[in-house]
Amino acid sequence: MTNYIADAVSYARDHDLAAVEPTAAAQHAFTEEVERLDAGTVWTAGGCTSWYLNEDGRNTNIWPGSTIDFRRRTMHFDPTQHLLHRRAPVAVTA
Repeated sequence: MTNYIADAVSYARDHDLAAVEPTAAAQHAFTEEVERLDAGTVWTAGGCTSWYLNEDGRNTNIWPGSTIDFRRRTMHFDPTQHLLHRRAPVAVTA
């Protein structure tokens, strides 16, 4: 995850961006993937109470896949999955 964040910061700096944020579509796709991977796991099945789950029974805390898969997915920042906010031009006064 630190690689992804470092890449995002570098990309923002190199492209003079004020901010980057995931698109709604990227957030939705990620949430659906987590829920798909979560289905039937020890965290969501069997009626157990778990601090990993929110009050709606959704996992909002832990990646349900392998650490290798998580590392692969977060190795590099993907600007196509983000809204890229440009810096406001600086007014020059005489």
